[in-house]
Amino acid sequence: MPDFQFNEEYLSQIPALQLLINLGYKYLPPKQVHKQRRGKLNNVLLEDILSSQLQELNRISFKGQEYLFSEANIQEAILRLKNIRYDGLLKTNEAIY
Repeated sequence: MPDFQFNEEYLSQIPALQLLINLGYKYLPPKQVHKQRRGKLNNVLLEDILSSQLQELNRISFKGQEYLFSEANIQEAILRLKNIRYDGLLKTNEAIY
């Protein structure tokens, strides 16, 4: 009988990855994530992806017209996210939200 190796990391992560991919998320290999983080492990924002998603998803409606966010507004949003002070998980998540 072959030895069964119980590896909790893979047993929990693989189904979670499959679910996220089925929801439309794109898997990024570790090498690509490292590049997006600009070589800094503490940089949790993938700024290039965040910037393009903010451009694509956000609009301002005003008097029946829709306007895209300006590049300056997008960069300001990213800067604010980068500079949020950690104050415990709950308070920090509330500040980000």
